[in-house]
Amino acid sequence: MKQFRLFSFFLCLVITNLSAQDKILKLNGRTTDIKSYSLKGDWLFYVRYNDLKRIQRKMDRYEVFSIQKADGSEEIVYDPDTINEADPNVEQVRRFISGQQYGMDLYHPGWTKIGGTVAGVGSGFIGFYGPPGIFAYVLVAGKINTRKIPESAEIDPVVFNSEEFRLGYKKYTRNKIIRDGLIWGGIGFAVAFPAFYFIYHNK
Repeated sequence: MKQFRLFSFFLCLVITNLSAQDKILKLNGRTTDIKSYSLKGDWLFYVRYNDLKRIQRKMDRYEVFSIQKADGSEEIVYDPDTINEADPNVEQVRRFISGQQYGMDLYHPGWTKIGGTVAGVGSGFIGFYGPPGIFAYVLVAGKINTRKIPESAEIDPVVFNSEEFRLGYKKYTRNKIIRDGLIWGGIGFAVAFPAFYFIYHNK
């Protein structure tokens, strides 16, 4: 029994060590798991956690908010301009990022893909002059206001009700609408245009 407990303890320890690693938290809310990193001037050099070979990559440090350490600590990379009063401080940016991440977790509407596909198919049957129709759809769809942000009992109300959090959420949802419109619009166009061309040239 004692041996089993020791085995369980070491197994949990191994699993914890495998799952815990440093992360790059970018200003867009995305994260990248890393093995190591170094800051040099305007660049962040890092090695990805899942790279089989130790390939050193680099990222513009102005795209990065912080490095989240495996031990729970954090190194802030974002450096606001103290002279420019309009430049958001660290806490404001953190709330903005939280809003974007909240959108990533919750905002998955099906209509963005359907709308983009319909726009793409319609544009495909217009012919060579169809692509602008996709961009027109994206511009209109991107201006659609998202519904009320779903409430969360896990997020601090001070953060949730902040302007920065809401701006972050709305930025993510708007960008998702535009991205889905372009991707699925392109797919719809790629399918419809050959059909249009075949029908048109076989009349």
